[in-house]
Amino acid sequence: QEETAGAAAFVRFAIAQRGGPVHEVVIRTGEVAFLGRAPKASVVVQDSSVSSQHVEFSLGRVPANKSPERAGQPCVLARDRSQNGTGLCRLGPDGLPDLVNIWRLSSGPELLEDGQVFVIPLRSKSRQVGQNEVLETSLFHFYMDPGPGGNWPPRPLALIGQGNGRAEEAVLPARVPDKLADSDILPDCYDPSSGVGRWNYQARLGEGGLGIVYRAYDCRGNLGHVAIKVLKHPQRAYWGKQHCFAMHRESQWSLQKIHNRQDGRYCESSAKLFARYLEDHTGLLQVCPGSFDERRKRFETPGLDWEKDGPTVVAAPYVVMELVEGEAMHVAMDREWRAPSKHGVKDPPPMTVEEKRQVLIQAARALEYLATFGLIHRDFRGCNMHLAERAVDGAECVLKVLDLGVMITDEDWQQSNTNDAVQAFRRRGETEEKRRRYDWLPWEVRISADGIGPPLNFEKPVHSFDMFSLGVLALHLTIGRTEARSRLSAMESAGAGKDLTAVEVID
Repeated sequence: QEETAGAAAFVRFAIAQRGGPVHEVVIRTGEVAFLGRAPKASVVVQDSSVSSQHVEFSLGRVPANKSPERAGQPCVLARDRSQNGTGLCRLGPDGLPDLVNIWRLSSGPELLEDGQVFVIPLRSKSRQVGQNEVLETSLFHFYMDPGPGGNWPPRPLALIGQGNGRAEEAVLPARVPDKLADSDILPDCYDPSSGVGRWNYQARLGEGGLGIVYRAYDCRGNLGHVAIKVLKHPQRAYWGKQHCFAMHRESQWSLQKIHNRQDGRYCESSAKLFARYLEDHTGLLQVCPGSFDERRKRFETPGLDWEKDGPTVVAAPYVVMELVEGEAMHVAMDREWRAPSKHGVKDPPPMTVEEKRQVLIQAARALEYLATFGLIHRDFRGCNMHLAERAVDGAECVLKVLDLGVMITDEDWQQSNTNDAVQAFRRRGETEEKRRRYDWLPWEVRISADGIGPPLNFEKPVHSFDMFSLGVLALHLTIGRTEARSRLSAMESAGAGKDLTAVEVID
């Protein structure tokens, strides 16, 4: 519940510990409340792994970009004050905490959402708890008071294992995020002691050839949770310049084209199929002023000497992106052909036939939208997509395309351009198994990548590259990646698609 009277305001919320009590808390403007081991804490937790003031709660205001309809209304902010860390997660489709996707609570104030679940402490001192496990009693559900007519206060939550006589279920499998290493390059990192810096880095989400992606929270602005891609090896004269430009280019495809409402080709429903880039901190906007198209053509010039003519690189180039929840598409679509997780984490159900159909339709729409801008993705595969939402209660599942790192224009001069920022595929690997993994590449591009044919970035018709990749995606969804690669390899050995018997009949 949120009430205001002039400058005064307060919020009422509840914290329900699994297998424990429900605590109602009210905080007013200028006040703070704590969850911790201290006797005077609003929510007292008797656990030696929990700090005296483990989590601090305060009153804040909802930013417009977080929820336009609730902008300016009171909300609850939380910050980690502990030694052993605090985790947060959402509820999964089954109504239970999604312990596969835990992130670290920031030491800067972070806006809480109704239904989120705290993991307190994130790292337990208990000997019965392993590295990727949490005690069920360490789960604390957060509820906002719904106001008059709502169901309040919430009921106590029984332990999942209660009533079946299996005491071992008090320890639940989870994926606990590692603490970031000192070697991680974290630009503009927030320092809670001084208040300097902007981003509170919470977890490493993934790593590719270009950079490392982190989950972070915006402590100075209103972006909330974001994904930040930080360039690897920026100090390398040749490599750093080339890939700094590539990172700048992928952010500008989003900012200037795909998500630019001022562009006459903009389509909101199609733009939502792509993860939105929010900010570009690569430094190229400052060191190379002018339009994006002018800058792109300059650094995509055939034969460019990157070490001599490449851009000046800032200390830690990075881009800020929309944080996409869910799971990687290649993980989701391969689940029905894969053995259960060895970590004991409860996996989501395999994709249904209807979800696969919806994914293919959305994928085709995404490529169709790129074509309106004259763009070729060239890396359209499961690991560069997310199944952001599953099909629930009649709603369709949601696809998000994430990576635009090797996307280029379909201009004729790009077809055989040997500039390193354009010619992305130079070698498929030393072994047959490694070469099979490049199955989304059309036959003619594979030949070029293997050094057998002349340099080739795409063949005409210009969008045949992405159409081939879409067909491979359909094959992966239908029979799984392993079997699809085997059949595609058989087709390639028979003569680059001349023999289609390997995929003509799929049960």
